[in-house]
Amino acid sequence: MFSNPIFDYFQIPFTNSALYIFFAFILFCSFLMFGTYKATLVPNTWQYLVEMLFKFVFKIIEEQAGKRAYKYFPFLFVLFFFVLFINLMGQVPFGFTATSHVIITFFVSLSVWFGCVYVGLLENGLRWFKFFVPDTIPLFILPIFIVLEMISYTIRAFSLSIRLSANMTAGHTLLHLVATLGVKVFSSGFLLLGISFVLLIMVLMLEVAVSFLQAYVFLTLIAVYINDSLNFEH
Repeated sequence: MFSNPIFDYFQIPFTNSALYIFFAFILFCSFLMFGTYKATLVPNTWQYLVEMLFKFVFKIIEEQAGKRAYKYFPFLFVLFFFVLFINLMGQVPFGFTATSHVIITFFVSLSVWFGCVYVGLLENGLRWFKFFVPDTIPLFILPIFIVLEMISYTIRAFSLSIRLSANMTAGHTLLHLVATLGVKVFSSGFLLLGISFVLLIMVLMLEVAVSFLQAYVFLTLIAVYINDSLNFEH
């Protein structure tokens, strides 16, 4: 059999994360297709849901970044659903949440961070670096504040990824513990089994809400970062 030593060392494995990200992409495309196929003046259920979420994302961008950020709406719209569907897929039995892996969220956050830097330089040129120069700061301590501002701005890539990953991991850990409790008390009587089942349903509903909430927070923070790139002056 033919063997190439280059491919023996450089392989691209198809992991669980890649598989569920692909599934999330298919679900997102299907969701938009069902919501926009044969759209009518009086929307049906799918069309109404798509339009409602469309307005929801648009309103967040308008409130957090202003009219100058309208051109970035397609990217933020897709990113919101990317995070949302990956979060929700983890709530399906035997599912997997790629956003619980910090390497996935960090790659997305770092890409967005570089994108915000690029947008700032593209829209404002070198004047954008005034963002790191606080107003009304005495000159003798100004260098310290500039360094602190740059460090704070760089940390955004880490905080954005860790926040999403930690919240999804914590919720899934709680869900796993409650499910394990249900298995342990399976032979202890119907009362404990019923309590654990109700508790499991409540935690699952909470996790669905958290999935939406984390996608919303992720979108809002990115809109704020884009606003800092477009309207950089303090």
